[in-house]
Amino acid sequence: MDDTVSAMRKLSFARRHRGHHRLTVGKLSAAERLRLITVEACRREVEEKERNRRHGLAQDKRTLYERICGINSQRKLLK
Repeated sequence: MDDTVSAMRKLSFARRHRGHHRLTVGKLSAAERLRLITVEACRREVEEKERNRRHGLAQDKRTLYERICGINSQRKLLK
């Protein structure tokens, strides 16, 4: 009985962990490292520009809304 349980545990473990082998990766050369760092820096710069652009659009939208609301409130005061 004990051998059966042990065998089932081993089989279950083997089934669950099949294909999860550790990948062997060599060290990157200085040129490859520099390229990766440069690409990451460019990506972050583009993201920051896009974030600033969206922020500007949101600010413009808000000021437009405030202008419209301001005009409506002035009309109410004139009546």
